[in-house]
Amino acid sequence: MKTLPLFFLLLIFSVNAPSADISLSQLSKQFLDLKITGTIINEKGEVIPFADVALLDHTKKVIFLGQSDPSGRFVIENAPEGTYKIVLSRLGCQTKEYDITVSPTETELGELILEEGIALQEATITAERSYISSKVDRLVYSVEDDPEAKTSNILHIMKKIPYVNVDIVSEKIEVFGEESGFVILVDGKENVMLSASNQYVSKMLKANRIKEIELITSPDGKYLKNTAVLNIVTKSSLPDGIMAQISTGFNTDLWVTPEIDFTSKINKLIYNLQYSYNYSDQYGSKTQTGIKYDNNTAYDRLEQTSRNDPQPSETHRGGIKASYDFNANNLLYADFNFSTNNHSGILTTNEHLYNNNIPVKDIQSSTRTGNNHFSYSGKINYQYTSPDKKSVITASYLIDNKKDRAQYDQQLEDITTGSREQSLTANQLINIEQTGGLDYSYRTDDKQNIYVTAKYIDRQYMSNVWDGIENGLVSSDALEYRQHVSSVAGNYSIRTGQLMITANLSYEHTRNRINYYLVNTPTNNRNNLLLG
Repeated sequence: MKTLPLFFLLLIFSVNAPSADISLSQLSKQFLDLKITGTIINEKGEVIPFADVALLDHTKKVIFLGQSDPSGRFVIENAPEGTYKIVLSRLGCQTKEYDITVSPTETELGELILEEGIALQEATITAERSYISSKVDRLVYSVEDDPEAKTSNILHIMKKIPYVNVDIVSEKIEVFGEESGFVILVDGKENVMLSASNQYVSKMLKANRIKEIELITSPDGKYLKNTAVLNIVTKSSLPDGIMAQISTGFNTDLWVTPEIDFTSKINKLIYNLQYSYNYSDQYGSKTQTGIKYDNNTAYDRLEQTSRNDPQPSETHRGGIKASYDFNANNLLYADFNFSTNNHSGILTTNEHLYNNNIPVKDIQSSTRTGNNHFSYSGKINYQYTSPDKKSVITASYLIDNKKDRAQYDQQLEDITTGSREQSLTANQLINIEQTGGLDYSYRTDDKQNIYVTAKYIDRQYMSNVWDGIENGLVSSDALEYRQHVSSVAGNYSIRTGQLMITANLSYEHTRNRINYYLVNTPTNNRNNLLLG
């Protein structure tokens, strides 16, 4: 018989049912013998049998999975007291969410409407349900047992999984009504094809290559903070293929945005290239104001005219994602993105001052602004999976670099006297962040999982300001902020019955250094944080 290590027994402080965090001190309050009941109907008032029912907590973690009976009624036993979201789903219907409050006096939800989309026979519903099995922490759709899957693509059959929606037009996938918060894996690994291009998935990846699809509603380990995990288990390797998409947008204001998306799989290499360009040449605007002064002896009226003229701007964005499967146990993944943007503008202002309708002073000012942005980010992961698939080790490196520069050139001229002034101001901000990480996950069996992660983060923020006149710029202020963060975190989870018990422990050490160069006053501090 397997036993829990004493170290983990001492750390256990939260209980999930199966995944909602509930502290031990709250158990007596929250686990009351409450029953949530309700009836699922359509727009016509007809009951909907065999609809899937999910109860989600405030973190959108699933704490109950069930199904309505032939009369449309559902019952949630031993429901925790609190505020939740209930999600209804059934093949041929649109997924529906309701916000509910559970208390000893409020447990009957009444009639909940689930809108029907595609008309299906009840026999079809029953047949589809026979391919879906339910476990404590997941739903498993046996694709290889479904005859219809042999001629369908994967996005089409995903619609059969309860709580999963797929928009065939946009090809966006939703889980529990959200487009984010979940991850999609292929054989337990993150995949470029699924994350970068659903075009490939919908047109190239046929369902006859899929063994089953798991909707993990109570993720643990690395994905503990995600609401769900969709894991696609394949029978054979993904097919080679090339997908390309080119699009553009424009309008009468000289705004043009072409985009290119290219995805390819060649043997063990999968990569995705993206590039977009934006050109904009907007028209300027002109405003005119008049102000009357009653108590000013120098002048009694001001007429002002200003014009804002944006100059043409350009933006370039691009990126590449790639993964290489050396074999079934070793995977290399890389992701790189960049962005550049340059734009400027000219603001011209003319002021005419009068006294008794006699011109007193004419002032003209011109301010030219320029903004330049450049950023790039990248990451590289190496993942090793043990032959028995119980252990996974991931080493990663990430970098994020941003550089912004703004410059202001102002000229002020008194046309009446001929005097002229000019000032220049420039500001530059640089942010650099680098992260190195090592993750280890070990699943002892279907019920227990251990996850440990270590990270080192180096952050550097630099700011410079220059002031000057026509003969050049002089630094007026400079700031450097440096932060080093070392952290170790881990969690242990075990499932028993309808509960998932989770223990978390993390330690973080932070070192900060701030330096104001002009006054040469460095500041240092250190912080340690232990959380359980």
